[in-house]
Amino acid sequence: MDANFEKLFVKIRIEMQLQTKEITENLMTKMDEKLQPLVEENCKLKQKVELLEKKVEILEREKKKNNLMIFGLEETERSSFALVEAVVQEINNLGVKLEIQEINKVQRVGQKQENGRARPITLTLTNSWKRIVILKNKKNSNKIYITEDFPKPILEIRRSLQQKLVAERNKGNYAYISYDKQVVKENKQNEKRKRSPTRSPQEGAAVSKINSKPVHKVSRANAFDLMRPRSNSLSTSTNAKK
Repeated sequence: MDANFEKLFVKIRIEMQLQTKEITENLMTKMDEKLQPLVEENCKLKQKVELLEKKVEILEREKKKNNLMIFGLEETERSSFALVEAVVQEINNLGVKLEIQEINKVQRVGQKQENGRARPITLTLTNSWKRIVILKNKKNSNKIYITEDFPKPILEIRRSLQQKLVAERNKGNYAYISYDKQVVKENKQNEKRKRSPTRSPQEGAAVSKINSKPVHKVSRANAFDLMRPRSNSLSTSTNAKK
């Protein structure tokens, strides 16, 4: 009686486990069916957001392609036109001819500082080639500092790359930042040092023996010395004939 009861109890427990498993699987299947459209829609939304971010980045870059940032110019102007004239004067001091009609917009960035510190200036030009010329000649001034006008996310990336840039230059490599990427060109002298083959002690001894051997100098006759006896003989024969 007890044995039959125990078998019945085991059977009921197995059936309950199977039913629980089946119910759980059915619930998970129904949940997956309901969540699948949401997951697909979420993926599509992510793709759209990424596409929009790229478009915004392109528009921002296009908007700033003719811009320059000027730092260090004293804030003494009392009008916008005075600021334009000051900027034109500083650019001309670089050795670059800049006309007022080549400027689209000039403005100070941010609120005026109470400590009198000069605010940076955004210079928008009418063409990009003049911007390139100014950047090439920016080192001709020790009064102002000129850079490209980068979007804020790009500025953060460039700041994060500065330490790596310094490390590469300390290695002797030629490194610079191109927009938001670091470009490193390894020094050719470093490559030659790395590729120079190491010699074994036997090879080193053999080379030192070769180098220690006395070098026999070949005595070369002077061409003028060879010509002199010949000229004497000619003069003698001429006298003899006479």
